[in-house]
Amino acid sequence: MSYIKNNMGRAFINQKFGNAALASNPKKLIEHFDTVHAYDRDEFAKSFMAARETTAENSVAIVNVVGMIAYFSDPWMGIMSYDELADDISYAATQADKVILNVDSPGGTVQGMAEFMQFLGEAKQSIDISSHVSVDAASAAYWLVAQAGTINASPSAEVGSIGVYIQHQNIAKMMEMEGIENEFIQAGEFKTEGNPYEALSDEARAYLQSSVNDSYDEFVTAVAQGRDTSNGNVLASFGQGRMFSAKDALAVGMVDSIGTLDDYIAQIMPSGIGRMAQRDADVAKFAKSLGKNAK
Repeated sequence: MSYIKNNMGRAFINQKFGNAALASNPKKLIEHFDTVHAYDRDEFAKSFMAARETTAENSVAIVNVVGMIAYFSDPWMGIMSYDELADDISYAATQADKVILNVDSPGGTVQGMAEFMQFLGEAKQSIDISSHVSVDAASAAYWLVAQAGTINASPSAEVGSIGVYIQHQNIAKMMEMEGIENEFIQAGEFKTEGNPYEALSDEARAYLQSSVNDSYDEFVTAVAQGRDTSNGNVLASFGQGRMFSAKDALAVGMVDSIGTLDDYIAQIMPSGIGRMAQRDADVAKFAKSLGKNAK
């Protein structure tokens, strides 16, 4: 099927997350998986795990949040799980007094977020947590950093994409062109609702829209609480799905400061404490390490 062969990122999303509620930036998520498919899988997984490694120096631990965040882990596809992130934060807290989430993520799944938010709320009672956006904190990534104390953003970073969507793909015509017919034998009126072999019914679309609306309300409420503002202000000023530059995000209160990770560490640590400039290049180093492995 030529469409799938030429659109691997889109195909993977449709296969893995069809009809699942996603809090991600669609364009950046597709770009992420298109990039993954351009490299040797084992080499990518090795580099991805290296980029995720938590480091600690001079009472500061850096937890790297890279790739898609989901309810499951798949390093070969650049996906880290909410459980892994929780474990990384817990480990970091044993190594340092302050924990910084260093973020570059296109977002993730709604599923798993509620449990992670519960963990983070409890963790903040005993752990000094804040965030630095190195490249992107899109959607689910912003959802979680909004709960993680102060947010610093690199000058070229982007944040936001506050919203939720479900993607349904109707591949009936493509299957017909391939000479394949699909038939369900089912029990339960809605058992096969939302399947990819037919268009959505009005009833199915309304059901999925209701689910999206519920998740969006949770997202907006969480951001409002994390940023100490109102739901109305989040809806009016935080973009309703758009990404903001660091400068624009600072202007509306989506982040607290702009600077490199090195600058941010110097800002939050007492004078005389050493700095960790090498960690500001985590994502760039990750990309560079993959360059020689492109297919």
